[in-house]
Amino acid sequence: MASVTLYDAPPRLEGFALPDLPRSAWADAAPDARAQSQGLREALDRGEVTAWFQPVHRPSDGALIGAEAFARWIRPGRPAVSAPALTALAERAGVSTRITEQVVAQALAFRRRIAAPEGFSIAVNLSSADLRDRGTVERLCARTDGCGASPGELVLEIAEGRLVDAPRSAIDVLARLRQRGFGLAVDDFGSGGSSLALLAQVPFGQLKVDARFLLAAPTDRVAEGIVDACAHLGRRLGLTLAAEGVETPAHRALCDRFGIVAAQGTRPGAAVPASEFAARHRAV
Repeated sequence: MASVTLYDAPPRLEGFALPDLPRSAWADAAPDARAQSQGLREALDRGEVTAWFQPVHRPSDGALIGAEAFARWIRPGRPAVSAPALTALAERAGVSTRITEQVVAQALAFRRRIAAPEGFSIAVNLSSADLRDRGTVERLCARTDGCGASPGELVLEIAEGRLVDAPRSAIDVLARLRQRGFGLAVDDFGSGGSSLALLAQVPFGQLKVDARFLLAAPTDRVAEGIVDACAHLGRRLGLTLAAEGVETPAHRALCDRFGIVAAQGTRPGAAVPASEFAARHRAV
């Protein structure tokens, strides 16, 4: 069956280049891989890998409607390690599923800490290892059951790039998660080069436009057109539309224009520790 690719990276369209997203100094330093992996395993045992939370706002009025959890390796006396460096390191160390479990547990505890209202969901990213592991569904259900939470309080995000050449077993894992009540979102949509057929095979509820397109869209017609195409596709499929890279009034105006109802950006609110988020958003 022929597949249709929405966008191939790197872009070759004249006059348009994707803006670079920040890189981690840890990724650039590239110390010994074996020492990195062992250090991360030990850090997990010591509880040094924690979830930080970024607010999700409704672009039309700025109302806080959710949060996204990101894993951070907090190393005493040294710079913290964040994604994407931590994601790559976790995959090399074989601890991706452990990190997902810990982030889910902390996200559920955080939601209760801030007494989040109904409809306030927290997004957690799934790794490639989570998709390959048939035990993922039962582990995540055990986490929600163990604290009396509903699976619907979480939205599990899968980067579009992780779905390229995804085995049938990964599609089955996602379908089972949706059947159990978890929300599913395809993240970074428009840059991963996946087949559009995946949107028919996986019961996603949300489509999140790649941040780089949204960042460039106010001043670049090609990027704007890609955001428009992604949003149109999402609406036709009945998916909730979300976007990262919403930093300015111009970005918010584009969200309103294209029907994007959930927005994240570093200026409106970067990811912070749970205690800082709770202090900033006492009115949740």
